[in-house]
Amino acid sequence: MELNSEDNILMEKVLPPDEQETDVDLKREKLYGKSAKAAAKIEKFPLYLETDGLNKPCDDITHPDLGPYKLDFTASGRHMLLGGRKGHIALVDMLDIKLIKEILVRERVRDVAFLHNDQFFAAAQKKYAYIYGSEGTELHCLKEHGPVARLGFLMNHLLLASVNKIGQLHYQDVTHGGMVASIQTGKGQTDVMEVNAYNGVVALGHSGGTVTMWKPTRQEPLVHKQCHTGPVSSVAFHPNGHLMTTSGKEGKVKIWDLRKFEQVETTIHGFHAKTLSFSQKGLLAAGNGYFVQVLRDSSGGSSHNYTRYMNHSMWKDYKDGEAY
Repeated sequence: MELNSEDNILMEKVLPPDEQETDVDLKREKLYGKSAKAAAKIEKFPLYLETDGLNKPCDDITHPDLGPYKLDFTASGRHMLLGGRKGHIALVDMLDIKLIKEILVRERVRDVAFLHNDQFFAAAQKKYAYIYGSEGTELHCLKEHGPVARLGFLMNHLLLASVNKIGQLHYQDVTHGGMVASIQTGKGQTDVMEVNAYNGVVALGHSGGTVTMWKPTRQEPLVHKQCHTGPVSSVAFHPNGHLMTTSGKEGKVKIWDLRKFEQVETTIHGFHAKTLSFSQKGLLAAGNGYFVQVLRDSSGGSSHNYTRYMNHSMWKDYKDGEAY
C-alpha cells in the first residue's frame, strides 16, 4: 500500500519531537556537507599565464607543468611568493586570494625570497640571482652571488643571504647594494639553508650530516654540529629561536636545543622529510613528495615531546587520484 502526499504530510506531523529533530539534523548535516564540497571547489585560485600574448587559464594557483614550486611569505603572512622550477613566478595577496603579479622568466628558478616588505623579492635563477619589484620589473642582477642554490633574508639586518653551487655563502646589504661578506664554507655544494629569525644566524646542512651556523662578521662557522649519519635534507627553526629541527636521508627527524646544543628528541623514524617548517604556534610540518606529517608538542613546551598531530596527502585531482 502506497501513501499519497497528504498521508506523508500527516505522518510528519504526528512523528515524536525527538525523531523530528533527528530528521532535521540529518538534513542539516547533508546540507552542510554539500556546502563544504561546493566551497572547496570554489576555493581554487584562478590564475592566467600570460605567455606570448595568450591568456592560458589553469585551475590552481600553481601550474603543474611549471613546478615544483618554492614558497615564501612576508613576515605578516599577508603575501605569498611562488617560484616554479621552469620559470614561473607569482605574487599573491592571501587575504583577498588575489593574484597581484606573475612573470615567466623562461629559465630555471631554484628559490625565491621576499626582502623587507612585499614590494621587493629575490629569485635564484639558472645563472644569477635577481631582485624584482612587485610589478615584475627587474631591478638588479646579483652576479657576485654566482649560481645561487638557496636564498634567505635577515629581516633585522636587511641582508640578503645566499649559498651557491660551490658552497660560497654571500651576504649583501639591500639598502646600499654592497657585498658585506663572502665566505667559503669548505663543505662543498649544498641546497639546505635556513635563517634563524630570532638572531639572524644562517644554518647550512651538508652532505656529511653536519650543520654549520654562520654570521657575516666571521669567516669560520659559529657552530659545527654532527647531526646525522647521512646527508642533511632540511633545517628549520622554532619561532622562539631556541629549537632547531633537522632531517637526514637516513630517515630521522631530530629536535635540538640550541641553548645547550643537545638533542632533545628524535621525532620520526623511517620517514625521509625533504622539507621542514615550524608554524607560528610551534607546530612542526615534515613533508616528502605528496605527503605531509604535522606534529605538535604534547608536553606544552616543558620537555619538547613532539607527537603526530595529523597527516595530509596532496592530490591534483581527487577524481582520478593522480598526484602532482
